[in-house]
Amino acid sequence: MTVLWWLIIRTEYKDRITEIVEQHETVHSYQQITLFATSFLVSIILSLTTNVSWWWLLGTAIFPLLAYVISWIIEIILPPYNRAYKDICFEGEARSLESDKDFRKKLFPFSFLKYIPNKKYGGR
Repeated sequence: MTVLWWLIIRTEYKDRITEIVEQHETVHSYQQITLFATSFLVSIILSLTTNVSWWWLLGTAIFPLLAYVISWIIEIILPPYNRAYKDICFEGEARSLESDKDFRKKLFPFSFLKYIPNKKYGGR
């Protein structure tokens, strides 16, 4: 599991970390840092331009997790239900880049948005 730039590994799985798993989690880290930085910037702008409290800056740390959960809940609502986590855009981007040696060149802010599945028109 990746939380911002930290990779959290249970002790019994420490020997199973391959280059593919490492690249997959690096993509997730980039996604989360992008979401964190964006939410932090938006919070600062809101705090400077409106009466929004500076305490909102503390909430920016959970925004990446919140984005993952909301995306997952949306996928749970839409069939097929057994693929909900695999269908979120964050996981789609990480899976598509995990075996690519030049994956860092293909990462840019919000590049995960192009992996939103279009189930209505049969896109997969």
